[in-house]
Amino acid sequence: MGHALEKAHHLLAPRGEPASGGELVEMHFNGRRPQLEVHGDGRVFVAGEVTRDDNFEEHREVSMALAQAISEGLFEPVSQQIYDYLIYADSLASLLEWRKENAKRSVIEDHVIQEAERLVLASAGSSTVVLRQPSRLSRLSRLSRLAL
Repeated sequence: MGHALEKAHHLLAPRGEPASGGELVEMHFNGRRPQLEVHGDGRVFVAGEVTRDDNFEEHREVSMALAQAISEGLFEPVSQQIYDYLIYADSLASLLEWRKENAKRSVIEDHVIQEAERLVLASAGSSTVVLRQPSRLSRLSRLSRLAL
């Protein structure tokens, strides 16, 4: 990630210069564990957390690289928004199928899947399965290295 930030710093013009190159917009999961939910009967039921493996560590490394780039004076934060990235599915089976192709390196443990199945059954078929991933969106402007 450090190399990517160096490259972005090189490509963007510093803030306030006539040939301004814009801002860096960066999105990533913010390090909190995702959770599996069942929405039904106008309520939200949490089945449990998704266990992350190397993805979890990668997202922490992204956060650390951004913090380092800011402390080194490469970028200045313009704004930051914490939000939940939501993935909706009509059934638990369809969410699990989607995950086989799109989220291969994280794990939903059996007891969480069983709890989600129980919650779906308890909602009498009028439920939606949701994967909630806490995320961060940041806008950063480039600073001139001369400001160091």
